[in-house]
Amino acid sequence: MKSIGIFWKETTYKSNDNKDAAINNLSQHQLLNKAKEDIVNQKSDIYSDKTFDLQINLWNTEIKRNGSYAPIKFQALDLGLVCPLTTKEITFLFPFKVDAPDFQDLASVLAGDNDLLCTVFNESLANTAQSDKDYNVIECEKFKYIMYKLSNDNIEDIKYDSKSSITQFTIKIISDFSSKNLEAYRLFIRFRLRLRDLGFLAHKRKISNDWLQSAFSSTYMFDIRINDVRELSNKKRVIVTGENQFMMPAFSKVHFYYMADSEETIENGSSMKIDSRLLENDRWHTYLGEGLEFASDNIAHHWKKKSLQKMTLKEIDCSNPQKPNLRFEPQKQSFEDFTLFFKTEFSDINRKRISLYLIIVALLGAISSSFITTLFEGIDLLDKSKTSYVGLMIGSFLTLTLIGLLYFCLTRKLKVSDK
Repeated sequence: MKSIGIFWKETTYKSNDNKDAAINNLSQHQLLNKAKEDIVNQKSDIYSDKTFDLQINLWNTEIKRNGSYAPIKFQALDLGLVCPLTTKEITFLFPFKVDAPDFQDLASVLAGDNDLLCTVFNESLANTAQSDKDYNVIECEKFKYIMYKLSNDNIEDIKYDSKSSITQFTIKIISDFSSKNLEAYRLFIRFRLRLRDLGFLAHKRKISNDWLQSAFSSTYMFDIRINDVRELSNKKRVIVTGENQFMMPAFSKVHFYYMADSEETIENGSSMKIDSRLLENDRWHTYLGEGLEFASDNIAHHWKKKSLQKMTLKEIDCSNPQKPNLRFEPQKQSFEDFTLFFKTEFSDINRKRISLYLIIVALLGAISSSFITTLFEGIDLLDKSKTSYVGLMIGSFLTLTLIGLLYFCLTRKLKVSDK
């Protein structure tokens, strides 16, 4: 399967000539003190943390309009990114066609529903709307985010290449956060793309080992790939990283959620642990859209990959050569790609296959009835003629042969029609 590509570009700030001149006039002692001060304040520098957090919600369920009983198939891809405040542009390579109407900003939806916002992050959050601003400030004990609202003005470019079936989708961050006192905050964006099908993420197959169940069920084999260089279009990647000077981000955490009907079963094919929970349907209604609600119960299946901590050597104290003192500190190791494989089994009625099964049953019933009738008539004729007995055996053999040939032809036709 092809991979989704994510690339980013950060804002570059021009140096202040007066400030540079003032630094050049400092003495050696003053420069040394300034260097020490910079090291102390390094942790509060908004440019120091360049890692990304990625949140993906894949929806494959049914919804309905309020007061209606007719279900509507709902397939969508929600992407949430936590990135540095210096982020200027983000380019996505999607292995499917994306049009402007498929795009929907979700930050504005979350900003108006604090309960839903807390559910998405699984944290108790404080949500503060900024007057006349295009962002909200959300924070808790673990993090502080600037939740940036996107619009069509933020869509820099949408280019679809029909030959490679890849859409280059670029979002531009218009606001400038460099002059604000936001050193402890990170940028958060979240948007949705409506999908026409799941073909770019999964292979759909019938259950081949059960000829009866396969008429009522199917299976999806999902192969999720993010920034997998082997599956990215090399030409597109070179254009993005070369001509446009984008970079591939380093991830510190990736969350993947598969939202599906409660009757759909999941078989995990990844080394990552899976945990599932029942969705609170009433709480997620505003997230779907005005006047929409879920048509059935749904389960969120969750996988998570996060950076590992590794102890690295920071300092060696050789004051005692016989017993040198080694000082270690934990350091997080980020990662650059994400892959996930899992299978699902779901209800999928194949009317053509069921119709063929009914035809098989009807034909076998008719043949069996004829066979029984012929058998009893033959028994009555046994006393009259030995020739009739031979004819009965030949007729029985031909009947059984016909049943076998009929079964072989119909099952072969079924296999061809499934392909």
